[in-house]
Amino acid sequence: MLNNKIVYIILIFIILLSSGCAETSGNNTTEEQSTTNNQNIEKYQAKIKEMENKIGELTEENKTLTETINSQINKPEANLDYIINNYYYREDEIQTMLGYKKYDGNEPIRALPYSDALQVNNGSPSEVNVVSTVRNKYDEPWALVEFIGGERGRNNYGFVKVEYIKEYKSSDQDYSKINIPISIENIHIGDLLEKAINELGLEYVEMRSRSRGFIHYGEIVGNGHRLGNGIDFFYKLTTHNIWLIRVTGEGYITSEGYGVGSNATDVINNYSSKYTKKVDVNSVQNAGYWSFDVGSNYVIRFEINTEKLTDKSTIKSIIIAPVWWFSS
Repeated sequence: MLNNKIVYIILIFIILLSSGCAETSGNNTTEEQSTTNNQNIEKYQAKIKEMENKIGELTEENKTLTETINSQINKPEANLDYIINNYYYREDEIQTMLGYKKYDGNEPIRALPYSDALQVNNGSPSEVNVVSTVRNKYDEPWALVEFIGGERGRNNYGFVKVEYIKEYKSSDQDYSKINIPISIENIHIGDLLEKAINELGLEYVEMRSRSRGFIHYGEIVGNGHRLGNGIDFFYKLTTHNIWLIRVTGEGYITSEGYGVGSNATDVINNYSSKYTKKVDVNSVQNAGYWSFDVGSNYVIRFEINTEKLTDKSTIKSIIIAPVWWFSS
């Protein structure tokens, strides 16, 4: 920055010098030229003095700026030992606030449980998942939380004061009371997410938003940016109850022994003998989709791989979901 300003000042000096030379190139007498030159010299000397003062000011400004930058780089807070000794905290031995809660404050999310710690994101009233509660060296209670509704991948984890954490009041349906006789991989609607993980293992991808989330078992395509065929369990973040099951890949079987790739005629005949066919599940209900009312305002829908049901048709996807989901 300083070098650019100095170059700019020198250019102005050259322009002024050129302009002065042009003024003395006429038909003046020797005496007049001498007087003019003396005046120009005085003017240039004044300009040079002015530029020297400006350079001095810029030099001092650069010195101050350099000192400021160095002080920031070398300040104690940037030292790991300083942070460990002055910003330490301990986890509460008994955790009583874990899970889905409501953050009711406007203070920023911080990297450590201190009011002067680095701010990692803005804070505003939102649903949060409390990961742990801690106390700092002043015995102040803080909580390590995940902001559920934050922009994905943008510093959604951090510390907030416990005083702003409130119980979350949900008006959603209690899916734990849903009683549907059909299951997939021994998982029923209303079961806890942990049961699905226990049955199928830890190799899954999880996505969450607001009060709901889902986990996906199966294919990951497009360099991990898109989910492929498999099985998905949608659940409530507040209770972990599963409220929707979707199957798009082979190898995941219903309690009646059917899955993706099963003969569609056999499947439709079996469910038609037990359940009422739903013809108003969504606006595109036609050949290709077969839906059945399984109670509790829930539907099981089979997608087949042909426009019309034939002996060669197979199941393309299966979904067990509340009726409202198909029209949302």
